[in-house]
This record gives sequence, structure tokens and C-alpha cells, in this order.
Amino acid sequence: MQDDNSKLAQDISDLKSDIEDRREALLKQHVEEKDMEWFKREYPDCTAEDADDQIQYLQEMICLEEQKVERVQQETNDIDRKLRMVNNGTQ
Repeated sequence: MQDDNSKLAQDISDLKSDIEDRREALLKQHVEEKDMEWFKREYPDCTAEDADDQIQYLQEMICLEEQKVERVQQETNDIDRKLRMVNNGTQ
């Protein structure tokens, strides 16, 4: 009888542990689904479902933005240089 009680207590403990593990897995899955929903909402052009592909997409977006910043900076420098030339010619 004591062995039966001991086994039941162990079974109950195992079930509680399994329930907790499952709860944590469901919470993690929920967070991942919410992250995916956010990503799709923020970046609708990216149709990738795989996180690695999404990371690659974001890296490409960053690269494009950096190139755009460089072009704008170069245009600004060119305009500044031309303005200095005009100002020097009129003084």
C-alpha cells in the first residue's frame, strides 16, 4: 500500500511537471506567434516564414538604408561645395 501511495505521489509529481513544461512551451509558442504577427505587420514585403530569412531581409534593408544615407551625405557635400564656389565667385 505504501508503495502504491509512493508511486501515485511520483505520478502526480510527474504530471505536474509535465503540465508546467507544456504551459511554458505554449507561452513560448504564443510569444513567437505574436513576434511573427508583428514582423508581418511591420514588414509586409517580406513573405519569409523562416526567422533566418527574415533576418537576412532585415540585413538587406539595413544595407539599403546605409547606402541611401551615404548618397544623401554625398549630395549634401556636393551642394555645399557648389555653394562655396558660388559664394567665393560673388565676393
